[in-house]
Amino acid sequence: MKKISDPVFGDLYYQEVDETDVSKINSVTESLKGRVCPEPFRKIMVLQNGDVIICCPQWLPAAIGNVLNNTIQEIWAGEKSQLIRKTILDGSYKYCDKKVCHFIDNNHTNKIFPLIESFDSTTKILPTEINISVDGTCNLWCPSCRTEKVTKIGLEKEKATKIIRSVLDSIFFEPHNERVDLEIDGIGDIFSSSIYRHEFETRKCFTNPELWPNLKFTLLTNGVLMTEKMQKKHEILFTQTKIVKISIDAGNEESYNKVRLGGNWPILWKNLDYLYTSRLQNSDNTVDWAWIVVLQEDNFESVPELIRLAYQYPNKLPAIHLHPILQGGHMPDFIFRDKAVWLETSTRYNRLLEVLNMPDVINYPNLYKPF
Repeated sequence: MKKISDPVFGDLYYQEVDETDVSKINSVTESLKGRVCPEPFRKIMVLQNGDVIICCPQWLPAAIGNVLNNTIQEIWAGEKSQLIRKTILDGSYKYCDKKVCHFIDNNHTNKIFPLIESFDSTTKILPTEINISVDGTCNLWCPSCRTEKVTKIGLEKEKATKIIRSVLDSIFFEPHNERVDLEIDGIGDIFSSSIYRHEFETRKCFTNPELWPNLKFTLLTNGVLMTEKMQKKHEILFTQTKIVKISIDAGNEESYNKVRLGGNWPILWKNLDYLYTSRLQNSDNTVDWAWIVVLQEDNFESVPELIRLAYQYPNKLPAIHLHPILQGGHMPDFIFRDKAVWLETSTRYNRLLEVLNMPDVINYPNLYKPF
């Protein structure tokens, strides 16, 4: 990682680039002119230390504030937020990591970034998308994410609780009609977290969502603890959910056991079957689901099998999101390079392209892949 010191944001860390990358990035920057990435005008992510990012920390690592010091409303309207939006509108994308962001390339910007003259750059009181990535507590210890099992105890749990409650207090201090899509939690499993389980049972935004009629939840889970019992216990939560994102990460049990340490393949599918039959297959139900795969050496060849599994749920085919493994700083660079088959320098890169261009993959009707 390359450290850059900025007078406003302090030390920022970006992916290292070589001469080939520089040429490519210059070309990408040129393609961005006149087009607007909408993320900083609608979305924030709250991190483990309380910092607020206006996109995601790998793509745009400049923090715009901290929820332990200010409310979400104050941070969203603050000077740092406005500065980042200015760099989007002027076409410089100064703080974006153009090598890492899935959207900033010539294949995507023209499709998903609106022209500046047609873009409404005004912002509301609250961001419409809020991602809480605070509690890393998880029943799994996947190599793409961590080196050991994480269970929040002691001071770590106290801090995580304070941050989560600060966010929820900012958003739900009183009933309102503002649209809010709340995504929880980006770095752990919500059903493994005693903090979230307590909030689900006691906080009115989860127990009495009618007080916030434009509130919807996005739930992130690995699915193993999302049992029939758990789904029934949090019936109201699931009723108000917009989408359930399940980190499956593989299309067969062999690959799953390599990338989902501590997981249980049969229990996972039992839980998904219940979610589908009890909620998703009903034609009048508005809940969606997505299966997440962090592409890496140990699982990418199983993607076609995962797609074939998806057809078991014909009344509500899941969206399948393929994301490249990123360097989160928890593994040595040489191990990351071995796992990161999406890098053009990888010896498995061409095989990855072959897999992603197989008929089963490219013909799946609801697939996101940044390649």
